[in-house]
Amino acid sequence: MVSREGLVKFKELYAKRYGVELTEKEVSEKANQLLNFYRAVFREPTNIKINITYEQKIRSKKN
Repeated sequence: MVSREGLVKFKELYAKRYGVELTEKEVSEKANQLLNFYRAVFREPTNIKINITYEQKIRSKKN
């Protein structure tokens, strides 16, 4: 669930980008859809650690 502050910021950014003023219901739906999408894509924090470790190994081999 998106915080109240997050909804206000999302509404501002959406209006600035698309020129459309969303209702409170629309803001809540769209912001939560975006948050759920983000969580679906980036929910595996172990992948991030693996990538960082791999990058560190590559850098150490170059030095």
